[in-house]
Amino acid sequence: MIWWALILIAIVSLAFSAFFSGAETGMYCLSRVRLHLAASQEDVRAKRLAALLENEPRTLCVTLIGTNVMNYLTSMTVAYALAKGLMLSELDTEVYTVMILTPIVFVFGEVVPKSIFRLHADRLMLSGSWILKQADRIFHALGAVSLFTTLASMAERAVQRSQTPSRVLTLAPKRHIATMLQDALAGEQHGEARSSLIRKVIQLPEIRIHTVMVSRNHVVSLAADTGQRALIRAARRFGYTRLAVYDTRPRRVIGFVSVDELLRRTDWQRIDECLQPALKVQAHDTVAKVIADMQQNQRHIAVVTDRGGQMLGIVTRRDALEAVVGAIEESEG
Repeated sequence: MIWWALILIAIVSLAFSAFFSGAETGMYCLSRVRLHLAASQEDVRAKRLAALLENEPRTLCVTLIGTNVMNYLTSMTVAYALAKGLMLSELDTEVYTVMILTPIVFVFGEVVPKSIFRLHADRLMLSGSWILKQADRIFHALGAVSLFTTLASMAERAVQRSQTPSRVLTLAPKRHIATMLQDALAGEQHGEARSSLIRKVIQLPEIRIHTVMVSRNHVVSLAADTGQRALIRAARRFGYTRLAVYDTRPRRVIGFVSVDELLRRTDWQRIDECLQPALKVQAHDTVAKVIADMQQNQRHIAVVTDRGGQMLGIVTRRDALEAVVGAIEESEG
């Protein structure tokens, strides 16, 4: 009877680990427009999820804690079953636990759920919003969320102190400047539209890049060994000026190629001969940071990756600025 209980605990723990791991990716691939539309229509799940995502760092912390706690519980259960059921030594128990769980957790606790959540983020994140909410309450009550967010804030402040003063942006002066500009525009023609533009500009360093990226599902990528004929077929089919290039797996993008440049040239056999190395940014980087990185590295496009270095999407400089550019077009139009 105890064997069935241990197996059940291990399976349930692995299932929750898969959920939290997938939810981490789902946060980045979720359509915020659809979410807020559903929330405005009084959808309970959408309102619950939107409330959680108002504090993205905290919700991300919940998914990371949940993944690690469930993985630990799975490992502990399997190790106990091996030690007591097969009467293994402590060393043998550790070896067999690692050998058994490593491929299982990697495939069913990481790769599979992340792929599923990436494809069906809208539906799965809504369905799992109740679990995320309960996990948020539990981890917050235990102090785990506060501990990890405090440590993260301390690390961030340490990094900021190591930067030059010109790169450190303080929040209070920005808010003060925004208020003064908005007051100055009050009552003027187009004042409301321009005031909205000012708010967006001020908030630019707080917007996460994953909210404006192009999702991986809409990215066209080619293998590094793609030849001239295959490139021509891809160019005719998709019509893009730049294409992502991967080495061994589509999620491991190594750079980009200019289709126009390759079509003009004939001195190449594989597209990776004309490759521009990829600028990689993290999904939780801010728009302001990514724009600065693009300027510093003289890049117009970057790959957005998760913790494991796998592509979640791509972002261009235009995508990063579109929230503000769109507002400018509206106010001037």
